[in-house]
Amino acid sequence: MPLKGIFDIETDSEGRKSFKWLVIFCIALFALWSALPMILLENTYIDILENIVWSRHFQFGYDKNPYFGAWLTQACYILSGHGIWINYVLSQLSVLIGFLCVWKLARSFLPPLQSLISVMLLTGVLFYGSKTIEFNDDVLEIALWSLSMLFFHRALTKQQLLDWLFVGLWTGLAFMTKYYGLVLFASMGLVMLLTKEGRGSFRKPGPWLSLALFLVLSLPNIVWLWQNDFVAIRYAMGRAKLSGKTISGEDTVVLDYQKLGEAVGMKSENIRIVDAYKKVEVEKAIKDALAAKGVQLIVVKGLCQILRRKMKKAEGEVKK
Repeated sequence: MPLKGIFDIETDSEGRKSFKWLVIFCIALFALWSALPMILLENTYIDILENIVWSRHFQFGYDKNPYFGAWLTQACYILSGHGIWINYVLSQLSVLIGFLCVWKLARSFLPPLQSLISVMLLTGVLFYGSKTIEFNDDVLEIALWSLSMLFFHRALTKQQLLDWLFVGLWTGLAFMTKYYGLVLFASMGLVMLLTKEGRGSFRKPGPWLSLALFLVLSLPNIVWLWQNDFVAIRYAMGRAKLSGKTISGEDTVVLDYQKLGEAVGMKSENIRIVDAYKKVEVEKAIKDALAAKGVQLIVVKGLCQILRRKMKKAEGEVKK
């Protein structure tokens, strides 16, 4: 069978025991991070609402991203009876799929216990924990990138046509979720070029059929981008400040200052004062505070006090 091994249950006792703990671990995290937002949140996140609103207009692309994330959100929103709760479940399903793929891929190299640890260590990363409450394209990529890499490894090592087709499917959907999937594809291309198994694959139909499926999924969006003045690309360039000027160190410090100022309740006019004057002493105070060692709470409180003093000083100089 082409997919033999992908869903096989562990046969040895150590493998079954580790897999049992993996299942318990995943169910516990799934329940925790699905239930908490349903219980505690009175409103939902902007990315969830944005995808729901976008996808009311059936298109092959939107202002910020390609189409798959918006389509999936809208489909599940309708099937759930227009319930926002389904997005919290989708988030944890994405993480759960990612964990299972990491486990399966790790078992190709590691014993069961180390494979289990490799999954558990991921929970120390913010983007596999509380950040996953908000179902958005970044969270969806956890599942799609993991599936892409799992099947890519299988395709290279087993050279089964169905595995290559799954590579085309997952990478195509990953690209149609966010364009930065190109970073993953670049690393996959290097593996194809620099390994014996990869170079040997070019003589077989699998990679080419995988590419064809990838293009089938991607070309409608590329045509849409052309017809809409590459609006999503221009948005990304604008967010990165690459369309016209680069970000200097001074700009970065002032931008951080603005965000922190908003967080501690500073008035917008005061923020604009500092943005206009870009006081050297303010920048130095921020850098020194961020570099200081000690308990995080003390650092934050001290930084807030410094900011408030500097804001009063800057406002006084403008009045003069």
